[in-house]
Amino acid sequence: MINKKGSRYVKIDPWCIIEENFDKSNMRVLESLFTVSNGYIGTRGYFDELYTGDTHIGTYVAGVFEEIYEKPSYKGVPNRTQFVVNNANWLYTRIIADGEELDLNQSNFSEYKRVLDLKKGILTREFIWHTQKGSSFKLKFERFISMTQNNVCCQKIEITSLNKSGKVKIISGVDFSHKHRIYDTNYWECLFKTNENDYISIGCKTIRTNKISFANFKIEASKAYEQGIVEDEKIIAKEMVFDIEENESIEIEKVVVINSFERLNENLQSENRKLCQSIFGQYSYSKLKQEHEKFWEKMWEEVDIEIGQDSENQQGIRFCIFQMLQAYSGIQQVVAGIGAKGLSGEVYNGNSFWDSEVYCLPFYLFTNIDAAKKLLEFRYYTLPQAKQRAKELDLKGAFYPIATIDGTESCTLWQHANLQLQVSTAVAYGLYHYYIVTKDEKFLFEKGTEILIEVCRMLESRCQLGQKDGKYGFFGVMGPDEFHMMVNNDFYTNYMAKKTFEFTIEVLKLLKAKDEKLYNEITRKTELENSEVERWADIAKNMNIIQDPQSKVFEQHEGYFNLPHIELSTIPEDQIPIYKNWAYDRIFRYDMIKQPAVLLCMLLYSSDFSFEEKKANYDYYDLRCIHESSLSPSIHSILACELGYYDKAYEYFKYATRLDLDNYNRNTEEGLHITSLAAAWLNIVYGFGGMRSDTAPIKLAPIIPDNWSYYSFRIKYNRAVLKIVVDPQYVTIKKLKGPDVDLMVYDKTYTITEDEIKIPLQKRR
Repeated sequence: MINKKGSRYVKIDPWCIIEENFDKSNMRVLESLFTVSNGYIGTRGYFDELYTGDTHIGTYVAGVFEEIYEKPSYKGVPNRTQFVVNNANWLYTRIIADGEELDLNQSNFSEYKRVLDLKKGILTREFIWHTQKGSSFKLKFERFISMTQNNVCCQKIEITSLNKSGKVKIISGVDFSHKHRIYDTNYWECLFKTNENDYISIGCKTIRTNKISFANFKIEASKAYEQGIVEDEKIIAKEMVFDIEENESIEIEKVVVINSFERLNENLQSENRKLCQSIFGQYSYSKLKQEHEKFWEKMWEEVDIEIGQDSENQQGIRFCIFQMLQAYSGIQQVVAGIGAKGLSGEVYNGNSFWDSEVYCLPFYLFTNIDAAKKLLEFRYYTLPQAKQRAKELDLKGAFYPIATIDGTESCTLWQHANLQLQVSTAVAYGLYHYYIVTKDEKFLFEKGTEILIEVCRMLESRCQLGQKDGKYGFFGVMGPDEFHMMVNNDFYTNYMAKKTFEFTIEVLKLLKAKDEKLYNEITRKTELENSEVERWADIAKNMNIIQDPQSKVFEQHEGYFNLPHIELSTIPEDQIPIYKNWAYDRIFRYDMIKQPAVLLCMLLYSSDFSFEEKKANYDYYDLRCIHESSLSPSIHSILACELGYYDKAYEYFKYATRLDLDNYNRNTEEGLHITSLAAAWLNIVYGFGGMRSDTAPIKLAPIIPDNWSYYSFRIKYNRAVLKIVVDPQYVTIKKLKGPDVDLMVYDKTYTITEDEIKIPLQKRR
């Protein structure tokens, strides 16, 4: 089991993340927790105004990245790293009164409070500022990034003079001058600054990739002011000097439009002006806020999870859902994946990994189908890059990168970039899962089929025949368990490849039967030969899947059973995490695994494996997993629920919903663990709810933890919104909207309508 201790930074509340005591020692942790985003623009929870203490000012825009190159080493080993670049600080604010500039690292203040309202998607902060000359001002800051207009960010500042009349100067604008934190460099070159009509603009381009970002803002104030323009090399702002009376409040509302382009051309300013005129002409701050809040109201009606008598996990799971919906919303104007940190930080460079399709996609499949499709479309539009990568590795077809922003490989660690095939099989699994849940043949045929063909070609060319056993397998690979590399016949790799071949063959047959014209177009375009498909069938049939016939345990990879054993409990706490404390090659010498691989496969293709097989493999691998990945505990918890290990299931679950909120991994300051947030949702819906979606119709087999009075979750399925309530006696299911749907509960099929169905709660084996 895991032995980690969390820290409490925020107040427990069912709908809000609340910081009541100013904590400058953990500023960057809190900035991650207070991130606001819409999947296109993401802004950490840094302060609007000047703050001279420890802070990470970071705003990121999907698809806007820079790159650095290393000296090439060997053929096929990548030498380029891409990273999302720190973009415009659209909150740039300076506040001066009594000759003093507000700075919470230096200024005197009281009654500090910061609140992220998950129900409305609004972040607020307020406090009373006491100047050295005796003035007191109540300040309230409000921000959100629109979930309905993907280019738009909104900021509101309210200042009230509590005891004196005088002048207050507020400078508000946009700042491109901040450095990228990891590489300690500013990557922007300013192109122009303008103060036209009733809004102000600044345009910059990245110095290497020539990505373009325009930031435009319009300010409305509740009172007249003396004004001017403040400029620096990469900053433009409006200066406003107000005469403020005692007990008077002044409000400033700023609407910002951030517009990014692939590269500079002569039409960009015209395109930008057109967008600004549209947004600024149609939308006020209040209208944008109203639309934004309505979006969240509708979303919570369809995706909320409620937990009775467990306030910590109630807050935790709503935080996870909120951040997942923020991180990737489906309204992105660019083709992009979902970064491992979303748009909340710079670690992992903003790259997408294989867990997008395995962990994140299920969440979106049942909460936001547009986002789910967008994730898969990213893989379709980057298929040419995957085909080029396959050529670099002396392979056919398409080899999807282990880490990427634009579809090209951005990991320079050869053991990951060259040996891990699970991105390609995860993409294929994502297409399979999407189709099983949605029955969207149009998308599968028109975009999925070509991907599947090219992934199968890669797998065929990478697959080899063993000399002794005459079986097909993959040699010299690394599976999801990254504590073993250059292994042969990795179970997860072999099994996922086998399923990819089989699904592709099924899709080709279905396509030919339903749309022979499109089938002929795709086979001509891909130059697919019948002999290739026949070979895929032969490989799938003769894939080397190693299983001990007596114990029923699948060997994680060839030779794994003979590795030296290490009792995890004997590893001193000061040597955790292993990655940072052990010599790199030492890690690979034992049967200790970083995260589940065999067990993960058994969850993805649950219906392929018997209860006895799942139990045998869980009992074996649970003792060998050190859970050095944030993705790991939830998989163990989900399967523990299925196997009847309820205490163990809840013990693993404890880390899921509050991994970032309580900083269990001691790295929340680097940004949020997006995939782990998704895994927390999986833990409730697939774990306690017992949902399985690898076959149709989907199945439920709920249980309930002993300390919960009830829990409920909502899913979107076949255009219907379903609500499932579980208490110690019954499972109650009803349709909230949409058509009637079929659902299997405890292996019996029910048609779900507006009328409640009550089913007695069953214990699993």
